[in-house]
Amino acid sequence: MSDRRIYIDVDDVISDTTITYPTLLKKHFGKTIPFEAITSFDLGKSFNLHKEELDRFMQIAHSPEVITKYQPRAGAIESMNSFISMGYEVAIVTGRPPSSKQLTEEWLAKHNISFHHLFFVDKYSRILPGAYPSNAISLDALAKMNFCFAVEDSSDMARFLSEDMQIPVALLDRPWNRNSQYQDHAASSLVNRCHTWDEVMEIFLSRKQNNHNKTKN
Repeated sequence: MSDRRIYIDVDDVISDTTITYPTLLKKHFGKTIPFEAITSFDLGKSFNLHKEELDRFMQIAHSPEVITKYQPRAGAIESMNSFISMGYEVAIVTGRPPSSKQLTEEWLAKHNISFHHLFFVDKYSRILPGAYPSNAISLDALAKMNFCFAVEDSSDMARFLSEDMQIPVALLDRPWNRNSQYQDHAASSLVNRCHTWDEVMEIFLSRKQNNHNKTKN
């Protein structure tokens, strides 16, 4: 059921991804940028890379030898299994390039991560309009879907989910989302900053109980 579908991002939510980027940056570009200095979601700004360099960096970051070595975030797998055991659908919604579909599926299988759906979404306008392959969708298409809860690390996506789709969001704390602000005050109450998956589950269960109490009343 769509009203029992939970949206979960991949990178820096299920997978410990960006924490590996300073090592890649040092190895391939000779630059030293600590993880805590990645204060912009735009890696071109955080790493001071021009477009061609950034494109090369992202190709490296999405290569088989790199993706397969990412480790799951602590608590992610257990929490996703808990959602499923409670009767919820788990939808993994990633902004990775659709070309990484097979690698992403292999990584999920390698770590025995259970889910019901895997959606590739053009979250950041990286795919030209009209060029969506069959396994990628636009934000407009995403907005037509129903979710009851979301877990993200992108403040822009947290804003879209809460303001445009009216979905409660657990925003996992990262250096690049600490200055996030929300224009819609009602929507901002739907976004809860969390530092761990334990906190994500606390927020989810609290909202679930509140909704139950409202239904009873």
